[in-house]
Amino acid sequence: MVSIAIVASAGAAQAQLFGPRPEPRTVGPGAMPENMDPAMCDELGKMPNAPMSVEACRSMMGMAKSMKQGAADPNARRAGDETMTCDQIIGEIQANGSPMVSQSTAAQAGTGELRLRSAYRDQQGDADQDQRRDFRHGSFLV
Repeated sequence: MVSIAIVASAGAAQAQLFGPRPEPRTVGPGAMPENMDPAMCDELGKMPNAPMSVEACRSMMGMAKSMKQGAADPNARRAGDETMTCDQIIGEIQANGSPMVSQSTAAQAGTGELRLRSAYRDQQGDADQDQRRDFRHGSFLV
């Protein structure tokens, strides 16, 4: 009897100290509020040390909108999808033979990689030249 009273009072004390527990966060297609306005991203541009750029915010809103539309599309679902296990989902992705990336996205990634490698080679060449110059002039000792 005493232990029940202690547990009950501990629960009441927790509620008084920490306040009510927040509602669990919603995940899935209904998680994005309907009132997401791209103008909210403009507010980020006015903030000092904003957590992201206005462009990144708009891009994320666009992706969220398309994901929500895709999740609501009845043609995107098949019978039994909701009962698939993680292993089954991974198996289905692997059965497709490659990541689900469009040819356009793959081409952009390839071009970006080439630019990155070129910039790296240029910077490495510049650093090598600077090092040789410093060595010739003895400034590497400073």
